Amino acid sequence: SDWVLVVDADERVSTGLAKRLRTLCECKDFAAVEIPFRNHFMGVWLKHGWWPDYHVRFFRRGAVRWSHLIHELPKVEGRILRLEPDPLAAMEHLAVTDLGAFLEKRARYSQLDAQRLVNTLKPSIWPFLVRRPLGEFYGRYFRSQSWRHGMPGLVWSLALAAYELQVAMNYWALLQSETPQITPAMLRHQVRWEAIRSNLKWLRF
Repeated sequence: SDWVLVVDADERVSTGLAKRLRTLCECKDFAAVEIPFRNHFMGVWLKHGWWPDYHVRFFRRGAVRWSHLIHELPKVEGRILRLEPDPLAAMEHLAVTDLGAFLEKRARYSQLDAQRLVNTLKPSIWPFLVRRPLGEFYGRYFRSQSWRHGMPGLVWSLALAAYELQVAMNYWALLQSETPQITPAMLRHQVRWEAIRSNLKWLRF
């Protein structure tokens, strides 16, 4: 086929999406399509906090390349079409049906994400230890209003914040051989500074 559709084992192509993609096969002015995902957490569609969640999953054969690193975005040769965020024409993603299995998988992924940071830019550790976890929870639970989903929204937001912290701790462990020893005074100063930066960032919204 000239077109490829990538579907994971925990994803389902909705009837509306299938119909939309069939019509797009006739177009020739783009190389790939970003599809909106309806992500479900413990049986609840996370309309608030994780919608629309776009991914390049439909593309012309040979137009897309993926890195071997986890969570890297695909490289597309050509124009990308983003579909409108229609819940009736979206990919259904049964993201979490078993919370224990989900947390185990995220623990493995956090190690791979930490290695990706070491292999790429080697950013400062402090935003990942302090600001990223706090910002992830604030962004999901308050700004995107996942609190509207009750306990599923709270647990989901906490899980994503915890993942950022897991990545940071694994990243820190990998950097130990290259990072000079941090004294308690330096630690207190850097934690206070990151807390101030996080608060200032939130005040801008």
